[in-house]
Amino acid sequence: MRTTSLVIAFAASLLFIPQSQAQTSASGFPKGELSNAKNHTGNIWLSELNVGDSTFDPSIARAT
Repeated sequence: MRTTSLVIAFAASLLFIPQSQAQTSASGFPKGELSNAKNHTGNIWLSELNVGDSTFDPSIARAT
């Protein structure tokens, strides 16, 4: 019984391995432009995903 429980737990843990992998450079979004803002440390690239308009005002960006 214990062996069966361990095998089931191990098999279930294998389902989460792809989710825990580090993000690769081919993530589906462009790297963006190097930001010159002073509210962070190090280099950060901003990629604007959605520009605000008259209907939906907030713009959405991704920082890497």
